[in-house]
Amino acid sequence: MIVDSSGSCVESATVSLIRLPDSISMESLKSSKDGLFHFNKVPRGEYCVIAAYVGHNRSLNGPYHIRSADTLIYVRVTLTKQVRVLDEVEVHPGISFVEQGPGKTVLNVDKMISSSGNSAFDVLRRAPGILISQDGSITMRGRQGVTLSMDGKAVTLSSADVVELLKNTSAELLDKIELISNPSSAYDASGTGGVINLKLKKNKSIGTNATFSAGTGYGENYKFNSSILLNHRQKAFNIYASWALNDSKRTDRYFLKRAVGSGDVRTSFNVSNHDIKSVVNHNLKAGADFYLSGSQTIGFMYTGAFNRMYSDEDNNTLIGHGLPGKDSLVLTYSDEKRAISNNAFNLNYKFIFDVTSSLNIDFDYLRYTRRSDEALLYYFYADGTELYGSSQGLMNRTPSHIGIRSAKLDYSKTFGAGINLQSGLKSSFVSNDSKRLVSDIDDEPWLKQSFVPDESDFKEYIHAAYGNLSKEYPNKTRIEAGVRGEYTRTFSSSRSGSSVKKSYFNLFPSLSLSAMAAPGHRVSLAYNRRISRPAYDDLNPFRYFLDQYTYREGNPYLRPEYSQSLELSDVYKDNFTVTLSCNAVKDYYLTFALQNDTTRISSSVKRNLDWFKSVGAELIYRLAVARWLSSDLNLQGYIRRFKSDEVLSFLRNSSYFAFSSVNSIKFRKKYTGQCNFSYESPTVSGMFNFKPVYVLDLGVGRSVLNNNGVIRVSLSDVFNSDRSRYYSGLSQLALSGNQKTETRVVRVNLSYKLGSKSAASGSARDGSNDSERKRVVN
Repeated sequence: MIVDSSGSCVESATVSLIRLPDSISMESLKSSKDGLFHFNKVPRGEYCVIAAYVGHNRSLNGPYHIRSADTLIYVRVTLTKQVRVLDEVEVHPGISFVEQGPGKTVLNVDKMISSSGNSAFDVLRRAPGILISQDGSITMRGRQGVTLSMDGKAVTLSSADVVELLKNTSAELLDKIELISNPSSAYDASGTGGVINLKLKKNKSIGTNATFSAGTGYGENYKFNSSILLNHRQKAFNIYASWALNDSKRTDRYFLKRAVGSGDVRTSFNVSNHDIKSVVNHNLKAGADFYLSGSQTIGFMYTGAFNRMYSDEDNNTLIGHGLPGKDSLVLTYSDEKRAISNNAFNLNYKFIFDVTSSLNIDFDYLRYTRRSDEALLYYFYADGTELYGSSQGLMNRTPSHIGIRSAKLDYSKTFGAGINLQSGLKSSFVSNDSKRLVSDIDDEPWLKQSFVPDESDFKEYIHAAYGNLSKEYPNKTRIEAGVRGEYTRTFSSSRSGSSVKKSYFNLFPSLSLSAMAAPGHRVSLAYNRRISRPAYDDLNPFRYFLDQYTYREGNPYLRPEYSQSLELSDVYKDNFTVTLSCNAVKDYYLTFALQNDTTRISSSVKRNLDWFKSVGAELIYRLAVARWLSSDLNLQGYIRRFKSDEVLSFLRNSSYFAFSSVNSIKFRKKYTGQCNFSYESPTVSGMFNFKPVYVLDLGVGRSVLNNNGVIRVSLSDVFNSDRSRYYSGLSQLALSGNQKTETRVVRVNLSYKLGSKSAASGSARDGSNDSERKRVVN
């Protein structure tokens, strides 16, 4: 029975039956006119009852033990009215877009108007504290080597190609973004910069439910997106599926200037690259969870991504000798067709021994295939106008196949006095076979020397074990300590002659402490040691040419980097957070531009530095300006230092700060608006100096169709200012670049929900191959 504080019956209160300890909602219903409710045929196990009603505080009751089908339990719930103390609690319109906790920031993507119709890349770039460099490296809080995951499963990306997959993943599938700066030992040790987890939408309501969305946009080219999420949930099972389509065309521009020599012997290269990409991307997800009893659950999940891309690329290289000198021009035309399929399968079993312990087992298999067919043509002009030679070029094919097999076991045990133990084992095996097949090659010496048929083979074995112990005291003080051990063995070889074998064992400790230091202040201190292994593509020795004078290549001798980080944070009433951090990375790797003054060829390759160090601070403030206006503000700054005696002998210091503001405006009952602004200061990263970047996004939304639908209109990058501009900070290398992709786009998007609104709770299921998947090429 549901009653209020006066003893009167409460009609239409929402009552949910929650299974423990996994918090799965078994059933939700409304109380009757007499305040009555009942749940029938409840499986054996332990449960709690949650009751909620408008204007009243939510009530949590239990736990209750169901021993058999004949068990009868009478529950009386008393709801108390909500009381607002305005001088202690700030009132915010709606749900905040940023939720802050010790070592973790959560962005509610589904509440951001500007995310509608955009890609996961667009959303991630706007996240506070996140930077994505021109080569695709992700930096969080001034640290690179971030592990990127979706629903706890690290996605299969190399740093250079991470941008492509994120651009082809619809933001309509995103629910939240979790920024975890200091993960515990229960996480894979991979990721010196922390973990970014993209949580996909998953309907948790009882019954059959569906969400549809579709939208279009235009910048320089057309955009179209659509998605559907389906879910059917009952007491004994849950079946779900989702599909998203992104069909778009975009323009990428890249400008590079460099000079070799000086005076009369100076040679300049001005590269202008114009690339129009037509992309069709499908994202699929389907699965089922079966609740065999109150203590056992078995689940199957399939995740697929299918990408088709056509690239029409023009590359002009203007070559000048002497001063000013403009005596030749090389035009390169590239037509590339690329197909990618990524199929992942997960089998999960969970057994709950009792209310204090549980066992979770995962088996995963991933099969990734990529085929890229590129036709190249070359034309050579004297004085930039007179054609003196041409080449029919070649057909360059680069198929790649990656297989990942993994298994993990996690055990959790809760003891008395607030002590919890987590432990587990994991093993994974990765095989990567990449080829370069060259055909129809023209009889040009540089072509035959540059495009050599090759094949590389890479294998990796990782075996890991971890233990994590935590204790929570009655005064809300929490201590957590753990250690993870990982043994890694790798083998790589190529037809060109390189062969590398490595094996190493490392321990990765973690420690965190949090406590209520003063009323409203939760202070936490966290330390961990982590590793970042090179992406598979960065180890591949193949060369990828922009023209005959410019290429990038992999480095099979690239070493893993190791980091140690320390963070101190203070969260005040969930509205104001201050975080101080320091980080030291050994064998830090980044991209270098190398130049041969004799051949005038420029190449880029990743190499290890001696070390990298940074100290910084971050401030997050949730501000309620008025009942109709709220802002989530983020300000962070870092001092960074790079050191290498072996690679170009440089020691460089830099400072960096960034500011972002997400502003929500409530016009009327059904109208909301957003104005998002971000700024990144000039900074130094490795051998390059980067110029500042600022971006402004606008959006407005309105509820329609009896509040079951939402229509959103947005304009991204209002001033078309989102670009990467950089130049060499070294005297021995005269180089500058400018990269600009199509970012100023107006979009219209409509979403509509069907089905039950009785929400159930549940948790996303992780797999066992999460750290390996992020390193696959896209």
